Amino acid sequence: MMWTTSAVAVVVFLARCSTAENTATTTTTTTTTTTTTLSLKEHPPPVDMSLPACDYMDDGKGNVPKYHLDSTCDRALANHPATRTSRHVRYKALLQTGVDHIPDEITAVCPQQVENWEMGSGDAPASSTSSYGHDTKVLIDNEASTPVVVIFLKNGIEYSAMNAAITPPHHDPTTILQPGQWAHLTTFEGHVFYVRELTKEGGLGPILVQHRTGIVPITNKSGRVLPCEKPKFPAQHHLEQLPPKKQEQLVKRALEKVDPEPKVLDPIRHLEEVTKRDPDWDRSHPHTQERCHIIYKGFRNMVDGCALNMMYVGMQEAPTSGPMMCREEFKFHLGLHPSPEDYMHSWESRTKFEATFVGHTWVARLASDMTIVVDTYTVAPVVVRDCPSLKDQVVIGVGAQGMGIGELQAIPANSTATPPGVNVTANAAQANVHSI
Repeated sequence: MMWTTSAVAVVVFLARCSTAENTATTTTTTTTTTTTTLSLKEHPPPVDMSLPACDYMDDGKGNVPKYHLDSTCDRALANHPATRTSRHVRYKALLQTGVDHIPDEITAVCPQQVENWEMGSGDAPASSTSSYGHDTKVLIDNEASTPVVVIFLKNGIEYSAMNAAITPPHHDPTTILQPGQWAHLTTFEGHVFYVRELTKEGGLGPILVQHRTGIVPITNKSGRVLPCEKPKFPAQHHLEQLPPKKQEQLVKRALEKVDPEPKVLDPIRHLEEVTKRDPDWDRSHPHTQERCHIIYKGFRNMVDGCALNMMYVGMQEAPTSGPMMCREEFKFHLGLHPSPEDYMHSWESRTKFEATFVGHTWVARLASDMTIVVDTYTVAPVVVRDCPSLKDQVVIGVGAQGMGIGELQAIPANSTATPPGVNVTANAAQANVHSI
């Protein structure tokens, strides 16, 4: 099944590449570059003082973001082997389907028009509705001056994000965040959450934030022409005549010419001339004792024809006396293949997943020229703020309480009475909500 899925992706991938190349040849002159792999020890990543400061890093001085303090979770439970087992099971399932169907992460703050980002609509194909991405965390911080309600949709009806059995959602006090409170949600990539204002009357006001979990798209934000040697694939009509496994071999061979995996002799089997990936360019081993609410986040290379190296910006002492400064450390490579055999570990995979937390800054550097920064991304919570400009908010295909998917309606305040004994503005004591 893996080869069948991969083969379809390869054909689509080649069609896109062919179209891009044909367009490029009519407007630009192709520049050929020589791709070489440099040693990280001999050529360490440059120090870029223009990058965001590392003021949220765990530098051994207790400088840890509030969302990841030990007081916010049971670390023994969070690092229980069962959690890792379920993540591995999910990884095995996604090996069969690939990860290209997982939508991009996106957030809308104070949206005048709320679009339908649910799986099975827009850029998320309907065939993928039962195949979300990896497990992840969503951190929602209420900086608004009013209480808010965290919601998710099921069949066009709003439910509590903390308890899928409760609707209307504001009947669940555990999904209400008071000003200054924050919550963590354990979910899967592709799920969409909505944060609505709780009115003084106890009803639901406008949507202040709409957030879809998903993969972070790495793009060429500078807009500059990048010096990349694009892979040259066999003609698509020729590949389509070959068995899927042969197609994959030819594609991988073309990718290796422009983006070779750095390898060294295996010290154990060097007499047999067996090679393995150079440890300088290998991925870090997973931690067995992770901090609270670590976020598993996917990154996808969307830069046409250019492989990237993802660098983690950490805090280190300056070589001589002086202030702390940001330095970079290689963490993983984003290649050009949309559906390799192993999206997580294959060098040529354009999608990788990494454990990270709030305040981490990731820098995408051009693999063929590490002096060029293509994109940066800093991990942050979903912050809710006041939206005084929201008046006649419109929902397209999302459905306010009691409305079906696909309708275009203004969101009214919810007039459903609050159940007896439930104080919707009380500071509910719950495991998922924090006041620090």
